[in-house]
Amino acid sequence: EIVSSDVCDWSEEELLGEWRVMLNDESGVDGGGLRREVVSLFFEQFESSPLVLRVGADDGAAALAPTLFVADRLRADKSPQQWRKMWMSVGAMTLRAVVHFGNAPIALSSAVFDCAFGRLGRLPPDLGDDSESPGAQLARLRESRGDDWARSQLLDLLRRLRRADALKEAGYRWMLAQRGIAPARGEGPRGGAGLLTVPGDAVETFAAMLEPQSMDFLRAHSEAGGDGSVAHAGAVLEWALLWDVYLKYLGGGDRWVAYDALVEGLTAKGKRLDLWARLTGEQTVEVFDGASLTPSAVVANLEFKPNYGYDAQINSFKRVVETFDERELSMFLRFATGIGKLPANRRFPAGQRLTIRFLPDNLDHLPSAHTCFWTVDLPPYQDEADMADKLRLAIAAPQPFALS
Repeated sequence: EIVSSDVCDWSEEELLGEWRVMLNDESGVDGGGLRREVVSLFFEQFESSPLVLRVGADDGAAALAPTLFVADRLRADKSPQQWRKMWMSVGAMTLRAVVHFGNAPIALSSAVFDCAFGRLGRLPPDLGDDSESPGAQLARLRESRGDDWARSQLLDLLRRLRRADALKEAGYRWMLAQRGIAPARGEGPRGGAGLLTVPGDAVETFAAMLEPQSMDFLRAHSEAGGDGSVAHAGAVLEWALLWDVYLKYLGGGDRWVAYDALVEGLTAKGKRLDLWARLTGEQTVEVFDGASLTPSAVVANLEFKPNYGYDAQINSFKRVVETFDERELSMFLRFATGIGKLPANRRFPAGQRLTIRFLPDNLDHLPSAHTCFWTVDLPPYQDEADMADKLRLAIAAPQPFALS
């Protein structure tokens, strides 16, 4: 597999230069389509690999793709050397995709890139300090950074999490909503400042929802009530929830090793750092996502041959494409070109257009694609509904080859 190959050790010229794909036990010449297919297959395999944590339901034909976070290395069952090499390869293949195709079919969260480029900081257990417990380190971090910092960071991460999985984000907001102002109880934490309280039944639910370390932090920095409630001053709950999001999705498990390796591959070992240094994680994801797929954006990149004598079929084809949702548009582009995205400028690289050819053929045959030549061949279907059915069958068919 490419992810475990030596692609991460290639020179910049080898990585970004022209590739030729050879098929095992099959003759043929790579005219460009196979190279695009290899990139798409690489990221499809990456998305389903143990390297990533998939967040967000993706069941059903109309569902959105999941958002990916870096997985825990031990759960991925990789050695430290394998882990670093694989994430360097992911970065290298992402760089190649962007340089050659103007986008990259990688679904990593924007938070991953902000961690990788140092815009999101480390929390325990990733501070490199083994002299005290992670909870004690977090308490010390609270003293140095303050509660407003934690509130701001938590809101930012919850906003990103909402894009990945609205239900998980809603769970954290529900926990915040359970807290109320407690009646005065005399001298409380932090010099008798006003206390915030969480009722006992909510605390029990918190314990089931939070990582043990996060829950321990909340209890350790709160006053326990006889009814199971907890009360605290300041942003103790925000710090506990921030740490919980971090532990679940961003930190621990050698994730920061993966971030460093991803940057090394994505920047060609620092030579292409200027491509990414000024971009936030969300801007980086926008580059990778390319343009939003709409029927009009796809149709604008088509040309029809012959462009005379087939007016009815040409108009039918355009109307069929106009009925496609975003997922079907991506499947169509993947079927026709090898890459299921458009660059951010909504045009194929170098002004290339996708040719739709109507050829005399059996009307029972499905459309066929020649990804090397940016061409889709169709029989001159007489019925628009028949054309729509056959085109949908064609784009949903399994891919003709796989990486091994």
